Amino acid sequence: RALVNAKARALFIKHRRAIKALESTLRNPSFKAYFMTEDVAQRTARRGDIEKSMLKVQRYFAVEEMCLIDRDGHELVRMVGGKFDAHLSDSEHQNPFFAPALALSENDALVSDVYVSPDTGRWVMAYVMPIAVGGDNVGLLHYEHEVASIAAELFEGLGTGQALLGFDEHGRLLFD
Repeated sequence: RALVNAKARALFIKHRRAIKALESTLRNPSFKAYFMTEDVAQRTARRGDIEKSMLKVQRYFAVEEMCLIDRDGHELVRMVGGKFDAHLSDSEHQNPFFAPALALSENDALVSDVYVSPDTGRWVMAYVMPIAVGGDNVGLLHYEHEVASIAAELFEGLGTGQALLGFDEHGRLLFD
């Protein structure tokens, strides 16, 4: 019981840190400013600031993919494996996290069910927060965290003869 409680606490802390990373990243005024202007030069400058903020998250977490998405489901900035990718999707609205996250209140976060990332082919969890301007959600900041890295941390400290199984809220086995 003590082991399970310790591992559950470690997972809770990991989720909290991941959400805090989104919250602190979105404190950068460039995210809102990007959506508040149509001026190409201003958007380009804001994009540079946004990319710097995204790289900071990459340094602290095992980010598989991170992107800034507009309310229509178009990727505006995309980073995969710590590198920015010019191949931007226009169909992010099809992702299972998109509609629920876009419906959130500002400063609320969504932690998705586990799924296979179409970008990396790995099992991931998405952490997503809306970006609001004038009370309307205009975009999302999203990143995927690999489940295997979470599992590796949870397996630390297991003794001989101990096992750890990870299930999602639907009872699906995620790792053992």
